[in-house]
Amino acid sequence: MEKMKHNGDKELRLTMGDIQSISYMGKYYAHKIRGAAELAVFRENKDKSRKKRSIVELQKAAQYWRLYVSSAMERYTNPIWMNRVGHSDWRGYMKEVLLDIKIAGGKETKMASLPATSGGEILEAEEAIITNGNTSTEATGFTGNGFVEFDSKAKTSAATWNYQGSRRRTLHLRISLCP
Repeated sequence: MEKMKHNGDKELRLTMGDIQSISYMGKYYAHKIRGAAELAVFRENKDKSRKKRSIVELQKAAQYWRLYVSSAMERYTNPIWMNRVGHSDWRGYMKEVLLDIKIAGGKETKMASLPATSGGEILEAEEAIITNGNTSTEATGFTGNGFVEFDSKAKTSAATWNYQGSRRRTLHLRISLCP
């Protein structure tokens, strides 16, 4: 897949993206099943190394879930309507994915930043210059070092990045939020 090029063919590009997303989902389930199996063995024989392996596998599963969501959201809107299950909120399911780690006895997991999508690079909000807000780590499921909470009482809040792209041009990007 990595060597294939769509050469501007929209249908092929979308199909290749769907294949990539499905591969991430497959890896998510593979690690989740391994984690569940290791946890079951731990519960049976109390071998602490099995518990540790369970947590590691469930953390890998969480990483693949995030990759799945990131990949799928390049082409689809979240939540998505699916005929068999109704609305499916991929982002919302992240809480349940992280809960699996906690059930296995792991601590809250801080996820690494997502890799850049085919559309560009990810700029983390907590790395921006924040106006009328602050960085926090009081919730789970964020990427990078934390997330930004904006002051809901402020007339305007903003995140501003000065970013030097791959072409060595500096871009100034500002996102403003108004109540």
